[in-house]
Amino acid sequence: ELPATGHTPADPVHENEVSATCTEAGSYEEVVCCSVCGAELSRETVAVPALGHDLVATVVNPTCTEEGYTEYHCSRCDYEDMDNFVDALGHDFSVLVEEVAPTCTATGVKEYKCSRCDETNLVETDALGHTPGTPVEENRVEPTETTDGGYDTVVYCTRCNAELSREHTVLPATGPVLKFKRATLSLESDISINFYVLDSVLEGYSDPYVVFTKEIYNPNGEVTSVKEETVNVFTEKTEGGNSYRIYSFTGVYSTEMGSKVTATLYATKDGKLCKSNTVEYSVLTYANTMLSYYSNNAKMRTLLVDLLNYGASAQTFFGYNTANLVNKDLTEEQKGWATAEAPELDSHLALDQDDDTEVRFQTASLMLKEKVSIYFYLADNVQDVSDLEARISYNGQTKTVDGADFLTKGSNKVVEANFFNSLQMRVPATIRIYRKSTGECVSGSLTYSIVTYAYQMQDDSNPDLVTLTQNMIKFGDSARAYFIQ
Repeated sequence: ELPATGHTPADPVHENEVSATCTEAGSYEEVVCCSVCGAELSRETVAVPALGHDLVATVVNPTCTEEGYTEYHCSRCDYEDMDNFVDALGHDFSVLVEEVAPTCTATGVKEYKCSRCDETNLVETDALGHTPGTPVEENRVEPTETTDGGYDTVVYCTRCNAELSREHTVLPATGPVLKFKRATLSLESDISINFYVLDSVLEGYSDPYVVFTKEIYNPNGEVTSVKEETVNVFTEKTEGGNSYRIYSFTGVYSTEMGSKVTATLYATKDGKLCKSNTVEYSVLTYANTMLSYYSNNAKMRTLLVDLLNYGASAQTFFGYNTANLVNKDLTEEQKGWATAEAPELDSHLALDQDDDTEVRFQTASLMLKEKVSIYFYLADNVQDVSDLEARISYNGQTKTVDGADFLTKGSNKVVEANFFNSLQMRVPATIRIYRKSTGECVSGSLTYSIVTYAYQMQDDSNPDLVTLTQNMIKFGDSARAYFIQ
């Protein structure tokens, strides 16, 4: 008998296997049998741990209305989970689809579409409301002396032109309307513009006066300022059965014959200040009108053309508004109406005084202003003139100038004689000085005239001054020819 060889273990095998899951452990029995006889040699239970979840991540992006997150699914079981939450984006209404603009009275609408989805949104815009424009006047009816007038003041919207308001103003019947009848020029005395007002127009009014304005120009003809003057004095005149008040503007220089002068009449009625329409006039306007009207009157047309030539030469000499010389629009025919010959010039200069005379004269000259004035210069040793007066004799009359009205030029006292008119340019004037307290004459005499100045200037080195003085005398001579001879 042979001895037993013993078992030979075969490779272990698994029996009764229970698979592990994601969350539960599994197991199996490891059995070892003899490879010769098959006898079971050993059996051992082996535990298999739970597998755990095998998570597969899926990212879900946020939308306009829903949040985003990361979603997890187990590849072996039904287990699910999620994290990494992201807020919903909200709508982005940035795409303008359609717009209806607002009006003054209706709201506007804008339709927007979301840039990420198809959702739309309507946004209302407030009505604009009316924008009032500048009030305008409509339906004006001027009042008459017996009938009321009136007008509407209307405000319209500047966008839609809707009428926003309308207010009617009544213009009461005026009664006699303030207005000028006409304007004329004085040439036989000083150069002045006269505005006529019918007395009947002023019935029911009180405190009438006229406001005059005069434009001031530079050499280029540009207005640099406007002077204003109020005049409440007048002269009376009856003409053609009508009574007039004449308000005169005397502030016209020889350089200003083309200057625009305006006149506005004011008066009070029933406690209210009323005014007329503003009237424009000038020496040039008068001259042009009269040249047309008196084209067949040789003396008048010569006077008018000499007047304009005098004014133009004054503009040239003084450099005033030279861009608009008053004679520039004269026709060749009209230019031929002027005085052609150079005027005959005389000198009336005569000085009669002793060396021991209390008040001595030094010289005389001319001031070319709106009124041509003679300046009589006293010697510079005469300073206290409070008890003195000047008596100036001319053309059979005597004018007195009080010492209080003497001018001061440098170291000299000067007596201004500004009362000569265009008819008196050749009239000599003689001055003497008197003491007011005693009536005693304390000077010799000095005789001078406007034509004397022109005589003295005829050989002056400034041709513009020569032309001015000679044209001035021509104008004076033609005025005398028309008004006297």
